[in-house]
Amino acid sequence: MHETSPLLTETMKWGFPFFDYKGSVCQMAAFKEHMGFGFWKQKQLDDPCKFIKEEDGTAGSFGKITRLSDLPADEILVDFIKQAMLLNEAGNKKPAVKKETAPKAPIEMPADFAELLGANPKALEVYYDFSPSAKREYLEWIVDAKTEATRLKRMETAVEWIGEDKELEI
Repeated sequence: MHETSPLLTETMKWGFPFFDYKGSVCQMAAFKEHMGFGFWKQKQLDDPCKFIKEEDGTAGSFGKITRLSDLPADEILVDFIKQAMLLNEAGNKKPAVKKETAPKAPIEMPADFAELLGANPKALEVYYDFSPSAKREYLEWIVDAKTEATRLKRMETAVEWIGEDKELEI
């Protein structure tokens, strides 16, 4: 890294070494059986020989590395490093891997849960002040019950907890 450019600085982020130049360039991580090495903006690098493995960004740009021969040749790595530095120099803020997630389908509030909430004004007020994700957690917890007895017990517990303004801990 440092032979490629003295402008690269080595830092620690999330407990792993990162190399930065006007933003993140690349990082590495060590595990018991392998290591990972990846470029922050790997999808934007010119890689005509397809050294970068797109399918598993969690293991780094080159997959799980168990020996040095798992990495591309030095001149290829140097080229990738310089490309990444140029992307940062140009002010390109786009991240390396951005997984597209489909919006979750809304969960309909069961009528009997709405009735239980309505019987407890404090719980009803607190529930409607919840964020959409907090509401979703409660509704998922209730509708995912495997038996009707469990679902009823969860609804009663939910109203009790919401009335006390407690967070759901599943």
